[in-house]
Amino acid sequence: MDQFIHLRQKARDVFELRYKETIDPDKNRWELCSRVLARKDVVEKLPESW
Repeated sequence: MDQFIHLRQKARDVFELRYKETIDPDKNRWELCSRVLARKDVVEKLPESW
């Protein structure tokens, strides 16, 4: 289990190093969305670049 946790942490760190300059973790946190999104909202948001 320790090895799994270590590898998972290492993979997360690599992702954060690669994308920390272009992705704001506190912006557009869909998992915290408190309202139901209309299909129109989804269609407009999905084509945006990360």
